[in-house]
Amino acid sequence: MKKFLILFFLLSATTLYSQTKVKTYKNTLGYYNNYTKQFDLNEYTYAEITFTFYDDYISVNDEAHSIYRIIRVLPKETYREYSITSTKCLDERNRECKVALIRYNNGGFSIDLLYEDKAYIYVVN
Repeated sequence: MKKFLILFFLLSATTLYSQTKVKTYKNTLGYYNNYTKQFDLNEYTYAEITFTFYDDYISVNDEAHSIYRIIRVLPKETYREYSITSTKCLDERNRECKVALIRYNNGGFSIDLLYEDKAYIYVVN
């Protein structure tokens, strides 16, 4: 909950925090299915990845050393079982994507990197 609140304020252009680090412990990759209009996700695997959130970009210590430049904060979405705080970003290859911070009512938390054809889902400790 505390991590989510910090990330929410950071992504809302608050200048109280210059950087926030979040570690994940597992991830998965999914491909968009045009028939079902959803991402088909692979099995989750162990992955200790650190996301560092700055005022105007997100740095990831993955194999590609990804950097996502925030171009627009999107309105918060609230559903019965979870809420989403997200931004439109440009990655290091200048491809547009959505970075979504998802907080589940059961206490779970994930960071989703969504492209048109792929989704990278990271589960936070």
